[in-house]
Amino acid sequence: MSLSRKITLMFVLMSAGMLLLVVVNVNEQAERARRSFEDEVLIPTSRVLARTIRGTVEKALARLLEESRGQGAAIAVDIGDLGIWDEAELRALLDKAVIVHSSPTDTALYNPRPALIFERDTTEVFDKPRLRSLLAEAKRQGPLPFRDSTGRWVVCGRFRSQALSEWGFLFRLSPQHLTAYDPSVPVRSILVILLVGMGTMLLVFLWIVERSLLLPLVDTEKAALRVSAGDYDHPLPYGERHDEIGSIARALNLMMKDLARYRGHMEGLVAEANAKFRAAEKHLVLTQRLAAMGRIAAGIAHEINNPLGGVINAVRRISQPDLDPSRREKYARVIEEGLERIRAIVQRVLDTTPRKTVVQEVALDPILDQSLGLVQHRLTKEGVEVDLQGTSGLSVLGDPRELGQVFLNLLINALDAMDGAGGKIAIRRELRTDRVAVTVVDSGPGIPEEDRDQVFDLFFTTKPGQKGSGLGLGIVHNIVTGHGGRVSLVPSPLGGAGFLVELPAAREPFPD
Repeated sequence: MSLSRKITLMFVLMSAGMLLLVVVNVNEQAERARRSFEDEVLIPTSRVLARTIRGTVEKALARLLEESRGQGAAIAVDIGDLGIWDEAELRALLDKAVIVHSSPTDTALYNPRPALIFERDTTEVFDKPRLRSLLAEAKRQGPLPFRDSTGRWVVCGRFRSQALSEWGFLFRLSPQHLTAYDPSVPVRSILVILLVGMGTMLLVFLWIVERSLLLPLVDTEKAALRVSAGDYDHPLPYGERHDEIGSIARALNLMMKDLARYRGHMEGLVAEANAKFRAAEKHLVLTQRLAAMGRIAAGIAHEINNPLGGVINAVRRISQPDLDPSRREKYARVIEEGLERIRAIVQRVLDTTPRKTVVQEVALDPILDQSLGLVQHRLTKEGVEVDLQGTSGLSVLGDPRELGQVFLNLLINALDAMDGAGGKIAIRRELRTDRVAVTVVDSGPGIPEEDRDQVFDLFFTTKPGQKGSGLGLGIVHNIVTGHGGRVSLVPSPLGGAGFLVELPAAREPFPD
């Protein structure tokens, strides 16, 4: 939940609690004031007014009943025609009226002028059993005031005259004489004012909190995220404030300036360190290449000595004047073949010398053949079999001399691992979507589990004595990743070590 929602929820809950207490208290006070007002003012006043009206109606009704000889409808008409209903004094006190004749067998209602007839929504007052109960209660206690369904005061009572012992009345009193003032109204008005005031205060409070606290915090969060992303060019605009937000803004802006300055300084140092690292890496590649060439120099010398000895012997023979022409021709072919073999050996050595790196589309098979040719003497001498498997004619993107160094190092490592005890090296080539994968595995003792995470580190070696420099696999890793590829350890089906080299594939494979 965001901070703004938490503050809003906290304030709303506090306000709701306060308002609930206020509402309960106000309602209690209003109800107490209303009951007090009714008990002390309205009920006594209504009884006094009812007695006043009753005195006027009682005299006129008694005289009417003495003079009238009819019953039923005639009496109803006569009651309606009483002149008292038009008297201003009576009408000033009276709003509605009905005269009731209650006998043991029936209850009859007689209306005065039509203007004084009760509304239909108050007819529940005239339920006869209830009306007889009200009249009986009024006979014992005097005029009985109550509120009708419209909230107006109605008084039920009996006439005092002996001649009118079975007669009663329902009078609804005029509101201007029975005041409509309710003391609970101003108390409830206070409640409404409190509600409006607290709602307004909540909105103002939230606006102030949002402007002075929440928005700066949001901007500070965005600034912190920009700083974490390396953007130091957008300082906070609250540095002029003289509160905690201003202090935070000034500190963050100062931090941005320092980080921008440090970043510029560090970028320069990193660029310089990268340049030195690249130079050192090139030097290490050259050193490893020279070390590898030194290890195969003996084999190359042996390969050159064999054809060279034959050439020298043929030269000595061909110089004899009495040599048969056919023999002379044979020795000439031996000299030519020996020199051609020496030239091929020298050319393979020249192909591994450092040159400017040029990434190009290059066939994979000649690179592997060249690397195998450079270690052919050791392969033959140590009795190691090479099994070249998979798809031929694949091409990759890279520098052929650099890639030759990769496979030459892997082959030399495999031969060193088998340590002249014979064995087998398997090389598998395959195309994997946009990559060419070359797997080189051997039947040597393999790499211990605890050393697997370090085999590509520079200067890390498990070879005893002076046999290893710790540069070979590190150089392999740097060259392969520099070509946009990957090199990793894989299980060897021959039981030894296995290396998987993945290189970017060229558009089309080379034909066989």
